[in-house]
Amino acid sequence: MWISRFRVQNFKSFSDSGSIDLSPGFNVITGKNNSGKSALLSAMAMGDKFQFSPHRSLASAPSADTQVSQESKIEFDLRITGNELRRMLENPNDSFSIPLPTPTGEMRNFVGFTGDEIERIPDYIFQQAELTFRGGYIKSSNGDKYQILNWPSFTLYPAQGSLEEARLILVSYDPSGNRQKPSRHNAGASNEFAYQQVFPRARQMIFLFSAERMNVGIAPFGTSLSLLPNAVNLPEVLNSLQGQHIRFRRYVETVSAILPQVRDISIRPISENRVEILIWPVDPATERADLAVPLLESGTGISQVLAIIYVAITADNPQIILIDEPQSFLHPGAVRKLMEILGDFKDHQFIISTHSPVAIAAANPQKILMIEQNDGISTVSNIDATRTEELTKLLAEIGASLSDVFGADDIVWCEGATEEICFPMILHEMGGVHLRGTKIKGVVNTGDFIGRHSELIIEIYERLSGGPSLLPPALAFLFDDEGRSNQEKNKLIARTGELVKFIPRRNFESFLLNPGAIQSLIDSIEGFRDTEVLVEEISAWIDSKKNDPKYGVASDDLMDWEYYVDGALILQDLFSDLSENRATYRKVEHGPILVRWIIDNDPKFLDELVEFLRSVIATGRD
Repeated sequence: MWISRFRVQNFKSFSDSGSIDLSPGFNVITGKNNSGKSALLSAMAMGDKFQFSPHRSLASAPSADTQVSQESKIEFDLRITGNELRRMLENPNDSFSIPLPTPTGEMRNFVGFTGDEIERIPDYIFQQAELTFRGGYIKSSNGDKYQILNWPSFTLYPAQGSLEEARLILVSYDPSGNRQKPSRHNAGASNEFAYQQVFPRARQMIFLFSAERMNVGIAPFGTSLSLLPNAVNLPEVLNSLQGQHIRFRRYVETVSAILPQVRDISIRPISENRVEILIWPVDPATERADLAVPLLESGTGISQVLAIIYVAITADNPQIILIDEPQSFLHPGAVRKLMEILGDFKDHQFIISTHSPVAIAAANPQKILMIEQNDGISTVSNIDATRTEELTKLLAEIGASLSDVFGADDIVWCEGATEEICFPMILHEMGGVHLRGTKIKGVVNTGDFIGRHSELIIEIYERLSGGPSLLPPALAFLFDDEGRSNQEKNKLIARTGELVKFIPRRNFESFLLNPGAIQSLIDSIEGFRDTEVLVEEISAWIDSKKNDPKYGVASDDLMDWEYYVDGALILQDLFSDLSENRATYRKVEHGPILVRWIIDNDPKFLDELVEFLRSVIATGRD
């Protein structure tokens, strides 16, 4: 389950947010302090924090005695798979009502429905890959209520009747969970299964972790494994999880990866019916339980991490996890590790509010939303993370740069911006390496490393990356070979205590000369040339350059050509020749596109680079 569209009206600083599109993976909401980030998350959670709080501004209340709307509203589209819906609805002694379809078109073709075969309808719905439920939720001084914004609430088929006079199918289950023969009944739309079951149960699958201390260290004893949306039963569910030894150890190890000071977690009884969470700052092998600290006495942020990771690891169905300002309760290094670890749980939807460049960079979001507030009114706009102009606006708004590396455990300094983007992608998706606390960062000007000031520049980078500094130490300096002599390379390696590493080919682009990837990239460039560029033409062009000294070939053996060739120059000239001087190869823009195609279509092409990068990370961490 995930929220694909959201809108909030007349709530705190939002007069009307307009329709907000979200992605199923990571979504980031950013903006200045007090712009409305927390208010938007509170509305999305649809829980206790979404209270009747009407919007007031000069626009909505031009005078102090102006009466404003007495309802705070949200609208949402929930995407739910047929299997999720089945698990949500099929329960012993339960029942639900489905809108009766119109016996025409798709229903006739797919289920043979002509008006009488109503027993086929539930399975038809449950067999859908995904359904979209469109609904709303209203808070007022008189209480709260759901809304159905479409009839039916999902758009799978046209339904008989209307919101006012619904025609429904009643589906019920006996105590053993067996489905009974459906029956027809007429009732209001509020009896439809979205209103009665889907929306209320979906709320129980939305978790909001606020930027405030959570007092969840003690709870009544119980046997549940289901964490409540406010996490108040965290001690109970962790106590139950201890019985699943393998999963519990994985849970503890994941928490420790984010918070190394948490060496272990245990739960103990403190009264006849209450249990308490203990945090171990020492190795549990010491058996020093007396040194374990109650969660209620532990640092701010530990409770949030415990609850967030519990949901991510134990949920059998996709959940919606909202995290408000993680940098306010976690160190930047912990924020980075939390975001990167959560990225492995691809079934869940994450919506993060933050103004921290560390959190934004680590989340690698599919969707970035910018909230701005002017004259007390919050507005929401989409930021395209692939466009420099919009990223500049984002960074100016939060007063920081994504190039910041504060909070990383260590840094691999690489050749430039292209490698900074591509190397983490290659390591994670092909090498199975989680960088977590390691940041890969392009240096300002690698030419300085081979000039007469090389020792001075290296010393500057060493000071920036090590010792008592806000910036972490250097794990390695990773550069292109670029035809340097062995004497030049050995001097740099010795100067940095073997921190300098040279990739096994002349430059990074030498690994990207894949005709299929290049053809796909060219095909995406509008106006490259009037006729189509074929893979065979690209292969022939590259083959024709293998004996050309212009491209730095230093071996008569063409089998070694790929190691010595200047791949960057090859790509520049190839673009120029094949496009008839209409297009230019742009390293930072086009390099990641080539890497993405190779990862998706010809991963073995990068095997040598993958193993080299893995060895750099492994050696540096030893």
